[in-house]
Amino acid sequence: MSINDITIKNHINNYIKSLHIETKNINNINDVINICEYCIPYYSGDIYLMIFFTILGQYKACLYSIGTNNIPNITMCDFAVPNNYYNGTCLYCTKSSDNTIYITHILSYCGITHIKKEIKLNISNDVYKIVLQKKYDIAEYDNLCHNIKNSKLNICGIHFVSDNNKHVYIQYFNCLKVIDAILEKTDNVDVYYVYNSDNNKLGIAYISTLNDSLFLQEKFKTTDKLNIKCKYNTYFNKWQPIDCFQ
Repeated sequence: MSINDITIKNHINNYIKSLHIETKNINNINDVINICEYCIPYYSGDIYLMIFFTILGQYKACLYSIGTNNIPNITMCDFAVPNNYYNGTCLYCTKSSDNTIYITHILSYCGITHIKKEIKLNISNDVYKIVLQKKYDIAEYDNLCHNIKNSKLNICGIHFVSDNNKHVYIQYFNCLKVIDAILEKTDNVDVYYVYNSDNNKLGIAYISTLNDSLFLQEKFKTTDKLNIKCKYNTYFNKWQPIDCFQ
């Protein structure tokens, strides 16, 4: 079947609606402390649902995200998984710029929702590295928060989840997570690659204003790389330059 087959798209959209998934941003731990049992580090990147399903006797898998104008983006993929995954498995995950997929929450597993036990996923792919994030008890929040703020890992917040509902709560650290980064010039105007201090590529920078654009164009007239501070922009899921430093 073609990726553009309307039958597949309708099947995926109807399946997602049946799960009643809802994502909410929070600012205070008190908003979720009596609702959620677990907190999980949230790596910066694009948010996806990884879905395994069966349609017309065929096994299918895809990565699903909401793009601009609330239009779903569906990318069909080939994953090596046990056949029972195709009974209906939906995983909430983040895909980083280095093609690592961090799975933060199991919404449905082999047709079963409201998972009450730890699941050891068995997923592999030739393109993506699959990482199942460790769950931390909600009581470990303060310690986890401290470790994230002092970490060099590309973490921009915390997911809060519960086994009893399909809400996924997210607390961002965009106001606190500022990194010393390196911008690398490309052949395109306003397109710069972002690297952290360990020279790991984080993606393409978000240039927010005309003044920022002109400032960077002037700086890059004499160099191909620039040291700069960046914060994580949670709306565009990109690192945003905020200040140059020597």
